[in-house]
Amino acid sequence: KQWKYIPYINICKILTSYKPADPDKIRVLGNDVEEMKEPLTQIGFFDFEELHFEVNEIARGLKTNRTRLIGIIIPELNNPFFAEVVAEMEDILRNHGYATMICDCRTDEKREAEAIEFLKKRRVDGVIAMPVAQNGTYFHELQDTGIPVVTVDRKLKDLNCDCVLVDNRGGTKEAVERFI
Repeated sequence: KQWKYIPYINICKILTSYKPADPDKIRVLGNDVEEMKEPLTQIGFFDFEELHFEVNEIARGLKTNRTRLIGIIIPELNNPFFAEVVAEMEDILRNHGYATMICDCRTDEKREAEAIEFLKKRRVDGVIAMPVAQNGTYFHELQDTGIPVVTVDRKLKDLNCDCVLVDNRGGTKEAVERFI
């Protein structure tokens, strides 16, 4: 059997490649195609390998209003602490089907505001931030559009969001007590 490469296959091309077009096929493809690939191929609906089908995540995002993308805002990418935290977050998010978009603010509040605007325009599904600013003014813009925000290592007084904090005082006290 001759294989031909179809660079950008989409649902319309799949449906027109099988005669007659079956309305059930359209309904099924409205669901999560990745989950449905194997069962659909087994029962003869489509041969996804033959069609070289790949999900267009941009098109899916337009339909579902979800990008499977999480924005991460950090003060300094070259700081080993922040780099390690980002690496761990990315591993966890990847295991849950999310990609990350990392914004380095270089400890500049103006860059942080630009990053927030950038991520808002990209319609990310959420933002994890290690904030530079002392207040949450810019982060309110994200929350106003329905984008959840989680801060790490700093709680902003005027921002109502989930926060991941370390008890630095308690940790320091415990460390000193171990040496005394």
